[in-house]
Amino acid sequence: MPNEIKLNKSALWFGYFGLIPFLLPSITIWLIGTGVPFDPLYLFFCTYSLLIGCFLTGALWSFSIYENQSPLGPIVLFLLLFMFSLLLMALFYPVTLSVINIYAIEENVSLLLLISLMLFYWVLFAFELRTYNYNQQYRNMRFRLTLVVFVAHLSWVIFFIVKLF
Repeated sequence: MPNEIKLNKSALWFGYFGLIPFLLPSITIWLIGTGVPFDPLYLFFCTYSLLIGCFLTGALWSFSIYENQSPLGPIVLFLLLFMFSLLLMALFYPVTLSVINIYAIEENVSLLLLISLMLFYWVLFAFELRTYNYNQQYRNMRFRLTLVVFVAHLSWVIFFIVKLF
């Protein structure tokens, strides 16, 4: 049986510091409100979320190699995240930059992207727990990180819903 994957203090701190770009936009959006253009903040948040999602699926590839498993699971997760998000971002950018304001479509695409990212992080976490031999400290850290990332995305979802009504 492969060795148990351990967590060192640097990985722990880098994991928690990686939450800052999730939390700052999620809090800032409530401070600036709907009267100020928030598209750049939203795009930064979603882009960072996509990059971290891609990074995590890439890290799973190395876990697979370490544990002598097929990297097919991480590859499929990465492709699903990348392709679906790319599609949604492709829809979002033209609507945002268009001369004609198609506000309802923009809001729906934004919500769909946020919800899909929220679900992706939980699917990724469940996949990791089921597939890899992590120690309890790492499992606890991944759960806390996933929960905070979920709440950050939920903050944006609530913001868009409040904005609609």
